[in-house]
Amino acid sequence: MTYLEFDEIDRLFVELDKSRNPHVKVITEICLETGCRWGEAQGLTRADVHARMVRFEDTKNDEDRSVPISAELEKKILTGAGHGPLFSNSMDAFKNAAERAGLKLPKG
Repeated sequence: MTYLEFDEIDRLFVELDKSRNPHVKVITEICLETGCRWGEAQGLTRADVHARMVRFEDTKNDEDRSVPISAELEKKILTGAGHGPLFSNSMDAFKNAAERAGLKLPKG
């Protein structure tokens, strides 16, 4: 198991702010705040976010779970949200930002 140090997170967010992808930063924030996997965050819908909670369904271990989030993150997630998926595929944008930040992330 690995994690990012605070200075690495700071460098990553500097690079995420430069991305043209409109969703990569908030997906990253969801992952850091909840500990979820990228695909879980990227696949969220409006129905999965309610009352400062995020519900993850169809997880790797097939167990649904709900995780509390800050009011600030909830607002970011729901800004402009429709009824379908909230985010576009943003993994490449994340990988590019991580590389520019000089982060060495494990495979997967």
